[in-house]
Amino acid sequence: MKRLQWKSILASLSVVGLLVFAFQNATPTIPTKVIFVSTKGNDKNSGTTAGRPIKTLMRAHEVAAALIKKHSSRVHLQVLIASGTYYGQSQNWSAIPRTGSLRILGASPKVKPLFDGRKDPREKRGDLSNFLYFSTTWAGRTNIEVANLHVRYYLEGISFAGPSRDKISEGITNNVVRNVSFRSIGDLYADVYKITTDDDGDQKKTKRQGLAVIRLVNTKNSKFLGNDFIDINNDEDELQHAFYVAHYSSNNLFEGNYFSNAKSGTTIKLRDYSNDNLIKHNVFEKYDPAAIEIWHCEKNESSKKMRECTKPAGESRSYNTKEVKNIYRDGGAKLSILRERNGNYNKTNVMPAGVYGLIEDTRNRSGYQVRTYRSNIPAYFGICPQSNDCASANGSCFEDGEGSTLLLCSSRTWVTCNSAELGKVRSGKKCSKSKSGVYSWIKAS
Repeated sequence: MKRLQWKSILASLSVVGLLVFAFQNATPTIPTKVIFVSTKGNDKNSGTTAGRPIKTLMRAHEVAAALIKKHSSRVHLQVLIASGTYYGQSQNWSAIPRTGSLRILGASPKVKPLFDGRKDPREKRGDLSNFLYFSTTWAGRTNIEVANLHVRYYLEGISFAGPSRDKISEGITNNVVRNVSFRSIGDLYADVYKITTDDDGDQKKTKRQGLAVIRLVNTKNSKFLGNDFIDINNDEDELQHAFYVAHYSSNNLFEGNYFSNAKSGTTIKLRDYSNDNLIKHNVFEKYDPAAIEIWHCEKNESSKKMRECTKPAGESRSYNTKEVKNIYRDGGAKLSILRERNGNYNKTNVMPAGVYGLIEDTRNRSGYQVRTYRSNIPAYFGICPQSNDCASANGSCFEDGEGSTLLLCSSRTWVTCNSAELGKVRSGKKCSKSKSGVYSWIKAS
């Protein structure tokens, strides 16, 4: 990719970062460093200049770790990935700045780089556990963003894991996954094996089941926006979820996502004191057995369910899940909620008095899921009457050609009348400039 193109992309992504990652705004004391990845790159390169990109996530992780060390863990890192197909790549990612941010981005929001879990396109299945697995030894704001990618043929997709799933204070926060397309995820599409040893010392090779496309463990205050989840399945039709939200994963937003053909487990599963999560403006299509599940493990459950009870004291119910303006079609049940708490549990995590486990939108929603673009990314989401409507920041719908004097809805995109748009006609409106220098959309003659 030419140097000028990289500069243009970086400028665009800087605007996007301000919209989505308000908490990432760079200060003069925190530098921003870019790591360039390309299918035409070479891992012998530094990767820190557009003219010398690297080729793999593994090498990108090494460069990120070196930059974090160089800058005493005070740095904003961008891993900028050029379009193309990347086969057989996976990374357990621990190189995360203590102060700053980590952004792993496809260079173009519309031409997404493809990460394929197969080693070769002639293979029918992949053999990798995860695409990305983020983990830290410290708790706090990790400020990770993954965006503008296409991921397929993995057992699981992306995991965010706090340093402890047993201590509510030992979690990570403020992460984003947006505009990522996940397809063919689960053990139906990836063969991953584990070796176990029985009491006689004999080893056995067992195929692993997938658990989730996006797995959250003690992950809070994070956003998952405008992603696609298509063909999310295991061989034996169980356990695989699009989102697995567990062990104190609270105050997260799941908005504007599209789920289709996820029939091996509930689409979104919340577990063990994962509270105040908001699920809105999503489409659930061809799903089974349920779209949303709220579950926890009772200590005195049956022996079959006890296999999932990995906390000796049992788990706690989750509360204040909010389900708002979602579309459900051609699927199983809308909700599956375990309300019991029969045995011992972590008594420090008690549901507050008067708080109900779920706040449900009881209306039967229809219409179109709208992803409205700004700066070439889907920024606002809504359920609207027409497919080319625009959604505002609060989810309100505007018809094509509507808006304000400065902002115009044009084919699911908010367009600002400015010097770049001057004289252009969109959706029956023309961008004009008054004698006093004020830009506005007016009716085209």
